[in-house]
Amino acid sequence: SLQNYILSSTAEEDETRRKSSRNSETERVEGIKTQKADGRMEKQQEEEDSHWPK
Repeated sequence: SLQNYILSSTAEEDETRRKSSRNSETERVEGIKTQKADGRMEKQQEEEDSHWPK
């Protein structure tokens, strides 16, 4: 029946939405991790540079 079809398609959409929001959350967290790692690398580089007279 039409109502069952509507219910199942809505459930599928919800599931898809949940998955995509989970993915974007993961991407955001990964992005933050990458930024932190990059920041550490830069800091390390600066410290190494400061050991040598310019």
